[in-house]
Amino acid sequence: MEEHARRARTADIPQLHEQVVSSVLQHVALRHRLASSSLTCKSWRSAANAATKEVSLKWSYRHSDDNNRSRAASLEQWLHSHGAAVTLLKLDGFYGNKLLLNLPCGKLHGLRALSAKYCSLQLRANSAGNRQHEEQQPAITVQPDQPHCFGSERRQQQPGWAASSDAAAEPAAEQHNINRAPAAAAAAAAAAGSRATASRGPASRAAASQAAAAAAAAAASRAAASTARAAAECARRLVACRQLTQLQLTPDMLPEDAAGPFSGLQQLWELDLAGESCSVRLAGTLTDLPPDLTKLRLSWGGSEQLLSCTSALALAALTALQELEIQAFEAHGVRPDFLQSMGQLRFLKIEAGASPDALLLLCDALPLLGELRGVTFRVTGGEADALPASDAVRYAALLPASPHLIEADIYWDYNVAPLLAAGCARQMFPAGQQQRKSW
Repeated sequence: MEEHARRARTADIPQLHEQVVSSVLQHVALRHRLASSSLTCKSWRSAANAATKEVSLKWSYRHSDDNNRSRAASLEQWLHSHGAAVTLLKLDGFYGNKLLLNLPCGKLHGLRALSAKYCSLQLRANSAGNRQHEEQQPAITVQPDQPHCFGSERRQQQPGWAASSDAAAEPAAEQHNINRAPAAAAAAAAAAGSRATASRGPASRAAASQAAAAAAAAAASRAAASTARAAAECARRLVACRQLTQLQLTPDMLPEDAAGPFSGLQQLWELDLAGESCSVRLAGTLTDLPPDLTKLRLSWGGSEQLLSCTSALALAALTALQELEIQAFEAHGVRPDFLQSMGQLRFLKIEAGASPDALLLLCDALPLLGELRGVTFRVTGGEADALPASDAVRYAALLPASPHLIEADIYWDYNVAPLLAAGCARQMFPAGQQQRKSW
């Protein structure tokens, strides 16, 4: 029975007559005309033409590698011919996904929304379609750190942007990571030097050790420079999608030490950098954010830095922001001093460890957010300071005075000391006020 099901999943989809498919496309309005099963049908691809504006591809661990690879290849071929008419491109991978997808940025002139989760992308600038030009402008490969799959240990792979001269003709397994190659070369050189000088005197060994350290430092410097150049090149190629206003990437698809990777995408309205098993770890990633962002989702994992105005000044500059969601499960992850400048904020959700003064900052900021519809503040760790029992004004401020507020959820983890003194509800829920808000 299982063998029959496996064969059914991997069997080739029979080819439909082109006229039949054309007729279906003309008379049936489908949200995603290129569903995952239809991508392997050549007749469908040829008949779909450029009428398809919203494209979705989902890889599944239930399908064979050949099946998933065939879908990716079909989408690449279709985008190369009809990508100019696509406005939405959604790519959903899965834990442990190793497939590589070539994304012709130069062809996606009308792309407005791009969502890529748990997959490896290869960004190509082939706007002119010139082979020689492609060789001069190599592809940039985005290879995320593969999360664990069904309880298995997470692979120890450094995320990065790898460059190759003609990666379209190479299998995904041959793509190397620029962050690891120089380091590996330096380690090999150091090991060879150690073996060569093992039988020499102390002076020779000291000189060899210094030379190996210098080589390792030089290799690390070259790796950092290569990563920065690759990140800048990626941003330059995404700029080719001039209509792009919505971008969703899992944080492990970005180099950790890249500064301002979105500086060339100032037209963005929505940016989603949330991930279930990965997070943004350095504040440099949040520099030069598009100033007109109206929605920002972020998973923060900088255990050595509080997410605050000090570490991420660009957050306070997002005065047009209407939706903000931050998840930071590291202890002392967020100091919400950037909220006071976000007067247009409608939905606020912070689920994180908090700085000691987080509650005081929240009480100072919430009265200034007169457009709030919903607020969620869930402290999952940290050691926050309690409010004094006599500070009734600040108790009342925990429920903003916004006339639009319909939901409020403020919660502290069980292992955090109570922050509100007994009897504070008399100030938070005075008679005749705040009755329609929920606690």
